[in-house]
Amino acid sequence: MTIVAPTIPICRLETFCSVTMRFRMPISSRAVGGIGLALLVTAVVACGPPGSTPSGATPTPSPFGMRTPSDKTPASPSTGWNTYTSATWGYSVSYPATWYNLPNSGAPDTDKYFSNENVSAPLQMTNAGIWLTIRTMSGACPPPQGRIDGEAHLTVGGRSVTRTYGYFGPPGAESGWTIDAAVTRGSRCFTFGYFALTQPARDNNLDITGRMITSFQFL
Repeated sequence: MTIVAPTIPICRLETFCSVTMRFRMPISSRAVGGIGLALLVTAVVACGPPGSTPSGATPTPSPFGMRTPSDKTPASPSTGWNTYTSATWGYSVSYPATWYNLPNSGAPDTDKYFSNENVSAPLQMTNAGIWLTIRTMSGACPPPQGRIDGEAHLTVGGRSVTRTYGYFGPPGAESGWTIDAAVTRGSRCFTFGYFALTQPARDNNLDITGRMITSFQFL
Protein backbone atom coordinates (compact mmCIF):
# COMPACT_ATOMS: atom_id res chain seq x y z
CA MET A 1 0.00 0.00 0.00
CA THR A 2 1.34 3.43 -0.95
CA ILE A 3 1.32 5.96 1.88
CA VAL A 4 0.79 9.49 0.63
CA ALA A 5 2.46 12.14 2.71
CA PRO A 6 1.50 15.82 2.72
CA THR A 7 3.26 18.42 0.61
CA ILE A 8 6.23 19.81 2.51
CA PRO A 9 7.36 23.32 1.53
CA ILE A 10 11.10 23.29 2.10
CA CYS A 11 13.50 24.90 -0.32
CA ARG A 12 16.87 23.25 0.30
CA LEU A 13 18.75 20.91 -2.02
CA GLU A 14 19.70 18.70 0.93
CA THR A 15 16.06 17.88 1.54
CA PHE A 16 13.32 18.76 -0.93
CA CYS A 17 11.03 21.58 -1.96
CA SER A 18 7.27 21.07 -1.85
CA VAL A 19 7.22 17.47 -2.96
CA THR A 20 4.43 15.08 -3.85
CA MET A 21 4.84 11.50 -2.71
CA ARG A 22 4.79 9.05 -5.60
CA PHE A 23 7.54 6.49 -5.44
CA ARG A 24 10.04 5.74 -2.74
CA MET A 25 13.55 7.10 -3.01
CA PRO A 26 15.94 8.79 -0.59
CA ILE A 27 15.77 12.58 -0.62
CA SER A 28 19.04 13.18 1.15
CA SER A 29 22.17 11.33 2.14
CA ARG A 30 21.21 12.41 5.66
CA ALA A 31 18.33 9.91 5.55
CA VAL A 32 15.60 12.15 6.99
CA GLY A 33 16.69 12.69 10.55
CA GLY A 34 18.77 9.52 10.52
CA ILE A 35 15.72 7.28 10.94
CA GLY A 36 16.33 5.35 7.74
CA LEU A 37 12.99 6.26 6.21
CA ALA A 38 12.58 6.29 2.44
CA LEU A 39 10.08 8.63 0.90
CA LEU A 40 7.81 7.99 -2.03
CA VAL A 41 8.58 10.93 -4.25
CA THR A 42 8.31 12.28 -7.66
CA ALA A 43 9.75 15.73 -7.23
CA VAL A 44 11.72 18.58 -8.73
CA VAL A 45 12.94 21.57 -6.80
CA ALA A 46 10.86 24.43 -8.22
CA CYS A 47 13.26 26.95 -6.79
CA GLY A 48 16.34 25.04 -7.84
CA PRO A 49 17.44 23.22 -11.00
CA PRO A 50 17.69 25.50 -14.05
CA GLY A 51 15.41 24.37 -16.83
CA SER A 52 12.97 22.52 -14.58
CA THR A 53 9.25 23.13 -14.88
CA PRO A 54 7.87 25.60 -12.30
CA SER A 55 5.39 24.28 -9.76
CA GLY A 56 1.84 24.07 -11.08
CA ALA A 57 2.88 24.58 -14.69
CA THR A 58 2.00 22.03 -17.35
CA PRO A 59 4.70 21.88 -20.03
CA THR A 60 4.00 21.33 -23.68
CA PRO A 61 5.76 18.11 -24.69
CA SER A 62 8.00 18.14 -27.73
CA PRO A 63 6.92 16.26 -30.86
CA PHE A 64 9.19 13.44 -29.73
CA GLY A 65 7.53 13.39 -26.34
CA MET A 66 4.12 12.91 -27.92
CA ARG A 67 5.26 10.33 -30.44
CA THR A 68 4.34 6.72 -29.73
CA PRO A 69 7.49 4.58 -29.93
CA SER A 70 7.62 1.48 -32.05
CA ASP A 71 6.38 -1.75 -30.52
CA LYS A 72 9.74 -3.25 -31.40
CA THR A 73 11.54 -4.59 -28.33
CA PRO A 74 14.84 -2.75 -27.71
CA ALA A 75 18.02 -4.64 -28.44
CA SER A 76 19.63 -6.75 -25.76
CA PRO A 77 21.96 -5.04 -23.29
CA SER A 78 25.27 -4.09 -24.82
CA THR A 79 28.44 -6.04 -24.18
CA GLY A 80 30.18 -4.65 -21.14
CA TRP A 81 27.05 -3.86 -19.14
CA ASN A 82 27.04 -4.75 -15.46
CA THR A 83 24.51 -7.04 -13.81
CA TYR A 84 22.92 -6.54 -10.41
CA THR A 85 21.45 -9.59 -8.66
CA SER A 86 19.05 -9.55 -5.74
CA ALA A 87 19.19 -12.92 -4.02
CA THR A 88 16.62 -11.68 -1.50
CA TRP A 89 13.94 -10.87 -4.08
CA GLY A 90 15.01 -13.31 -6.76
CA TYR A 91 15.84 -11.18 -9.80
CA SER A 92 18.70 -9.77 -11.83
CA VAL A 93 18.90 -6.71 -14.05
CA SER A 94 21.60 -5.31 -16.33
CA TYR A 95 22.64 -1.66 -16.45
CA PRO A 96 25.21 0.35 -18.46
CA ALA A 97 28.79 0.30 -17.20
CA THR A 98 28.63 4.10 -17.05
CA TRP A 99 25.70 3.99 -14.59
CA TYR A 100 26.00 3.75 -10.82
CA ASN A 101 24.68 1.04 -8.53
CA LEU A 102 23.59 3.28 -5.66
CA PRO A 103 23.26 2.44 -1.95
CA ASN A 104 19.85 2.39 -0.33
CA SER A 105 20.77 5.06 2.25
CA GLY A 106 18.36 3.66 4.82
CA ALA A 107 15.52 2.79 2.44
CA PRO A 108 13.84 -0.63 2.68
CA ASP A 109 15.59 -3.45 0.83
CA THR A 110 12.50 -3.80 -1.37
CA ASP A 111 13.86 -0.77 -3.25
CA LYS A 112 16.98 -0.70 -5.41
CA TYR A 113 18.45 2.47 -6.94
CA PHE A 114 20.52 3.22 -10.04
CA SER A 115 21.43 6.46 -11.82
CA ASN A 116 23.58 7.70 -14.67
CA GLU A 117 25.05 10.19 -12.16
CA ASN A 118 26.86 9.47 -8.89
CA VAL A 119 24.38 11.09 -6.52
CA SER A 120 22.73 10.07 -3.27
CA ALA A 121 19.31 11.55 -4.06
CA PRO A 122 17.33 12.47 -7.21
CA LEU A 123 17.32 16.19 -6.49
CA GLN A 124 21.12 16.20 -6.64
CA MET A 125 21.07 15.24 -10.33
CA THR A 126 21.90 17.65 -13.11
CA ASN A 127 19.46 18.30 -15.94
CA ALA A 128 20.98 15.32 -17.77
CA GLY A 129 20.45 12.91 -14.89
CA ILE A 130 17.95 10.06 -14.64
CA TRP A 131 17.17 7.97 -11.56
CA LEU A 132 15.78 4.44 -11.41
CA THR A 133 13.93 2.83 -8.53
CA ILE A 134 13.23 -0.89 -8.85
CA ARG A 135 10.65 -1.79 -6.22
CA THR A 136 9.41 -5.17 -5.08
CA MET A 137 5.88 -5.10 -3.66
CA SER A 138 3.04 -7.47 -2.84
CA GLY A 139 -0.28 -7.41 -4.63
CA ALA A 140 -1.38 -5.91 -7.92
CA CYS A 141 0.91 -3.56 -9.83
CA PRO A 142 -0.18 0.09 -9.59
CA PRO A 143 -0.96 1.97 -12.82
CA PRO A 144 1.41 4.75 -13.90
CA GLN A 145 0.50 8.16 -12.54
CA GLY A 146 0.29 11.48 -14.33
CA ARG A 147 0.10 12.17 -18.04
CA ILE A 148 1.19 9.43 -20.43
CA ASP A 149 2.90 10.70 -23.57
CA GLY A 150 3.49 7.30 -25.17
CA GLU A 151 4.16 3.63 -24.65
CA ALA A 152 6.04 0.66 -26.03
CA HIS A 153 5.43 -3.05 -25.68
CA LEU A 154 8.49 -4.94 -24.47
CA THR A 155 9.15 -8.62 -23.90
CA VAL A 156 10.47 -9.53 -20.46
CA GLY A 157 11.06 -13.19 -19.70
CA GLY A 158 8.73 -14.26 -22.48
CA ARG A 159 5.84 -12.06 -21.35
CA SER A 160 4.56 -8.76 -22.71
CA VAL A 161 5.27 -5.70 -20.57
CA THR A 162 4.08 -2.17 -21.33
CA ARG A 163 6.56 0.64 -20.77
CA THR A 164 5.01 4.10 -20.56
CA TYR A 165 6.66 7.49 -20.48
CA GLY A 166 5.11 10.77 -19.47
CA TYR A 167 4.96 13.72 -17.16
CA PHE A 168 3.88 13.85 -13.52
CA GLY A 169 2.92 17.29 -12.20
CA PRO A 170 -0.13 17.47 -9.97
CA PRO A 171 -1.52 20.95 -9.15
CA GLY A 172 0.31 22.67 -6.33
CA ALA A 173 3.15 20.17 -6.29
CA GLU A 174 6.44 19.62 -8.06
CA SER A 175 6.86 17.82 -11.36
CA GLY A 176 9.03 15.28 -13.07
CA TRP A 177 9.47 13.34 -16.30
CA THR A 178 8.86 9.64 -15.88
CA ILE A 179 9.27 6.21 -17.45
CA ASP A 180 7.38 3.31 -15.89
CA ALA A 181 7.01 -0.45 -16.32
CA ALA A 182 5.95 -3.35 -14.12
CA VAL A 183 6.55 -7.10 -14.17
CA THR A 184 4.46 -9.55 -12.15
CA ARG A 185 5.34 -12.91 -10.70
CA GLY A 186 2.87 -14.75 -8.52
CA SER A 187 1.63 -12.37 -5.84
CA ARG A 188 4.50 -9.91 -6.31
CA CYS A 189 4.96 -6.90 -8.54
CA PHE A 190 8.35 -5.58 -9.63
CA THR A 191 8.15 -1.97 -10.80
CA PHE A 192 10.61 0.18 -12.73
CA GLY A 193 10.22 3.86 -11.93
CA TYR A 194 12.54 6.22 -13.82
CA PHE A 195 12.59 9.89 -12.85
CA ALA A 196 14.26 12.85 -14.60
CA LEU A 197 14.29 16.56 -13.89
CA THR A 198 13.97 17.47 -17.57
CA GLN A 199 12.22 16.09 -20.64
CA PRO A 200 15.45 15.74 -22.68
CA ALA A 201 16.94 13.57 -19.93
CA ARG A 202 13.90 11.32 -20.11
CA ASP A 203 13.75 11.18 -23.92
CA ASN A 204 17.49 10.64 -24.36
CA ASN A 205 17.32 7.56 -22.13
CA LEU A 206 14.27 5.81 -23.60
CA ASP A 207 16.38 3.26 -25.47
CA ILE A 208 18.63 2.54 -22.48
CA THR A 209 15.67 2.14 -20.14
CA GLY A 210 14.07 -0.28 -22.58
CA ARG A 211 17.24 -2.36 -22.65
CA MET A 212 17.41 -2.39 -18.86
CA ILE A 213 13.78 -3.46 -18.50
CA THR A 214 14.09 -6.27 -21.07
CA SER A 215 17.23 -7.53 -19.28
CA PHE A 216 15.19 -8.19 -16.13
CA GLN A 217 15.18 -11.88 -15.20
CA PHE A 218 13.88 -14.00 -12.34
CA LEU A 219 16.38 -16.29 -10.66
